[in-house]
Amino acid sequence: GSAQTRVAVSSGLALNVTFQNQGENDEANVKVTARIQPTSGRTYETSKVVSQTKAGETANVSIPLTQAPARNTTARITVTVGKVNGEQKTDNNTETYTVFFT
Repeated sequence: GSAQTRVAVSSGLALNVTFQNQGENDEANVKVTARIQPTSGRTYETSKVVSQTKAGETANVSIPLTQAPARNTTARITVTVGKVNGEQKTDNNTETYTVFFT
């Protein structure tokens, strides 16, 4: 995503990630990782494992932010859906977003 997203800082803040299993097989234990790079402060990663995805269907996962972002700051958030066995096309497994925390 190239547009900046505005998010209000609150307790229990999480990233809601939706992705599609574009393969022909159901998959198990798919790791989804979020890398948070604030303009100031330390970069960190947090992840969740999706226990099962069905072939051709979308899956959703909520990844809690382990560190509360500072108000009025921007962060780059890179989300990566882990490679699964037999997957050859991985150039669509990662997306980066710019988020402004209010």
